[in-house]
Order: sequence, then structure tokens, then C-alpha cells
Amino acid sequence: MWSSFVWRNELFDVFYEELAMPWMGNSLLGTPLLNAWLRSLGARIGRGVWCESHWLPETDLVCLEDGATVNRGCVLQTHLFHDRLMRIDEVHLGPGSTLGPHSILLPGASLGAGAAVGGVSLVMRGESVPPGTRWLGNPISVWPDPLAPEHAWPRGRGRHLAVTPPRRSPATDGRRNLAVAAVVVTLTSCVAAAVLLNEPTNRTPLAEALSPVPHATQPRAVGPPRSPSHPVGTLARNRRNVPDLPRLRPPANRSLTTTTTSRTRRT
Repeated sequence: MWSSFVWRNELFDVFYEELAMPWMGNSLLGTPLLNAWLRSLGARIGRGVWCESHWLPETDLVCLEDGATVNRGCVLQTHLFHDRLMRIDEVHLGPGSTLGPHSILLPGASLGAGAAVGGVSLVMRGESVPPGTRWLGNPISVWPDPLAPEHAWPRGRGRHLAVTPPRRSPATDGRRNLAVAAVVVTLTSCVAAAVLLNEPTNRTPLAEALSPVPHATQPRAVGPPRSPSHPVGTLARNRRNVPDLPRLRPPANRSLTTTTTSRTRRT
């Protein structure tokens, strides 16, 4: 850590990241001019490489083959410090491989041909991503994509194994839907039967329930009790005991009756 090589390497990083990039390098990101500049610094960059990041601490340890893609904010970390020791290793991207935005490759990591690593992911030290696979996460794991290859890829130098989750066939999904529907129907029938069994049995028919209540069963007004000597109660008892009398009709000629009555009074 205190050797002259480490300090010369850190001095190069300071000139490269703090002086060159702010003054000129940021305008070259994602252009062929950046690839030409990185080649002049010792990086091995193939044809058709898209590089939108300048985080290459040791450019002579970076290898980007034809058609590789390094998105914005990616870090191709080629050294680590462990117990005051600087450990350096190469970083390799195969043909047509892709490194998502803001992802990191640690020393000794490599991507196979056509492999893809999603954004904000971390490829651990010494890991080798198999060709044609898709990875995501921190640290990386198999991309949860139903369109991923169904077979298992061989183990790389890292500690991860590209095992794709099994895909369900349409027949399996159909059987599962039928089973769920059968369970729902059964539970609904059981609930309905339980409700019917718990209801009271002395229910009246609909026609009887809708018919008007008889006079004898109509509820009586609730009020204070009345004594037998109360005038209203006596009048009601007398009215019930008096028989019905014929109704008298008024005379047809009221004027004649009035005249006769007046003559009788005069006499």
C-alpha cells in the first residue's frame, strides 16, 4: 500500500478523473473519440463498442470485445485493497455483452458473449457470467424473466449458478384455475347450506306475510288505564249497549212544516 507503484497509480487516477474528464472527457462519452482515447491509454476496445463511462481505474486491465456495451455510470473496478495489499485483476466483457447503468464489475469478473447484467447490479470478484444469460441484483442472480432460457448453464468461476426457474405450461395453468374454481364453488355451497340450516322454522308463507293484519290482531294504542267512572269510558260502554236505531229522514217540504208550526203557536 505504501509502495511507489500504488502512489503512481493513484496519481494517474487523479489526473484522469479530476482534470481530464471535467475539462474534456465528459463531452466524449458515448462517442468513438472516447474509445480512441481509451485505446491510447492502454485499454483493449473492439469495434462497435458503446462506452458511456470513464470509470476505468487501470485502463490497461480492461478488455471490451466487439459490440460490447458499457452504460452510463458503470464502474470497471480493476483493483481492491485487502489488508493493506493492492490486488489487481483484469475485467473482461465478451462480444455483444451488456452492462446495465450504474453497475459494477469487480476484479477478475467477466461477461460471456451476449450476456446481460441489469442496472444497479454488482458482479462479484472472480465471477464469470455464462454466455447468453441475463442477470440482475446486488450481488447478481438470475433475472426473473419467463422468457429466459430453460436449461441450466454451467457454473462459472464465481459462486453463482445460472439456474432458470421452471416455466409452467398452459395446461398446468388451466388445471390450476379449474381446481381453484372448484374450491370456491364448494365453499360457497357450504356457507349457503349453513345459513339455511340456522334460520328459524316457524316462518310464515309469503302470501300470509303480505296479507293485511286482521282486526282482532291489530295492536291497540298504548295509553294510561281509564277508570270505569271516566266519562269517556262510560259513554263508550253505553254506546255498545244501545241497539242500532233507524235513521230518520227529514221532511220533504220544510216550508210547509214551518207554516204549520207557526199557526199552531198563534192559536
